[in-house]
Amino acid sequence: MTATAQPDGWHQLWGGAAVEYWTTRSTGEPVRASGALFVPAGQPPAGGWPIMAWDHGTTGLGPRCGCQADPEREVLPYRRREEDAIMRFFLAKGFVSILIGMRAARPDAQVDSYLTDFGRQLLDSVQYDCLGELTDRMAGIAPGSVLSRPLSEGPFPAVLRDYMTVATRGYDAPIPLLLNATDITVPSPLHAALAAQLAANGVGFETVVGTGGHTELNPQMWAAMDAFTDRVFAAPTVS
Repeated sequence: MTATAQPDGWHQLWGGAAVEYWTTRSTGEPVRASGALFVPAGQPPAGGWPIMAWDHGTTGLGPRCGCQADPEREVLPYRRREEDAIMRFFLAKGFVSILIGMRAARPDAQVDSYLTDFGRQLLDSVQYDCLGELTDRMAGIAPGSVLSRPLSEGPFPAVLRDYMTVATRGYDAPIPLLLNATDITVPSPLHAALAAQLAANGVGFETVVGTGGHTELNPQMWAAMDAFTDRVFAAPTVS
């Protein structure tokens, strides 16, 4: 991994570095990725700094499309402001904050088998594009010109379900769920299903529901985050 120190104000934060590192796709294939790392000022506590890792949905296909290592490329500035506010909170609370830029690929989806000749050419042409470029390229293109058969057939549905599924077991500590009923990116029926599955698997969780948009936090959610981080610091360090 390489880290390049950034000036204060980068991501509207301090103590930051742009990082590049190698990770693996779901197939085990190595892939280069980038992100951002922030370390609190001062000496770390006994046992080291706690770590908060921020992952997010994809914003493109290229290696820098997460925009974490280069926030000026962000095509959704309001989302960046919300994410940076959350990072400031955790950094001030004494967490090392990592903003992860990752990509994933699933060859077993056999995407090419669903595409027309034009669709395959289009997919090849956008393999390094980010959200802004993708939006421009796809403007006015009808799904029927890209797809040769329904996505509900063949291996694609099972692969997509596996890729999109959130783990609902195996947690060894309670988790906070901060949910907005008016979120149109991840709609509320999915929130309800997640909570039901966590409960069915005996996972401890606390839910705070708001009426904002995706990633927006209301005062009750900030208070819940504050209480959660206080509990993290109050718990004994496991060596």
